[in-house]
Amino acid sequence: ILHNALKLNYTLKDLRLEANDIGDAGASMVIVGVAENEHRTTATEQLVLSWNDINPEGASRLAEELKLNSKLRHIDLTGNNIGSPGALALADSLTFNFALQELNLTGNKIDDQGAFALAQAMGKPSCNVEKFSWQDNPISAEGQVSLQRIPQFRRNQKYWL
Repeated sequence: ILHNALKLNYTLKDLRLEANDIGDAGASMVIVGVAENEHRTTATEQLVLSWNDINPEGASRLAEELKLNSKLRHIDLTGNNIGSPGALALADSLTFNFALQELNLTGNKIDDQGAFALAQAMGKPSCNVEKFSWQDNPISAEGQVSLQRIPQFRRNQKYWL
């Protein structure tokens, strides 16, 4: 039902579905619904899917839609289980998405592999994420440093070839 409502949405800018246990299947339906209304003047700009048991599959589906979305500004996936496979998919999508400004991946079981991929993606000029949260993930000190250096990479973008 929500998927169909999202397709017909002309006013919803902020969709908060935290702690609804929707899982990968539910997340995919929400993401497709948000994507289908993306070309309207008023489209969803904030998507909160915290604490919904979303795994790498759901994160990958979100990443695919994110590559094409030009309206979504904020995504919160706090407390899910996307792991590094989901983080890798999201990192890849950040190369294509110029709209996203905030990404919260706190408590998602992301390790160094995912941290390094996210740091690399967010350091590119094509990525516009300004606020990124990654606390409570099993990331080593080295991985933490790579994420903390993202602002430094950004400041040096004007010197890139």
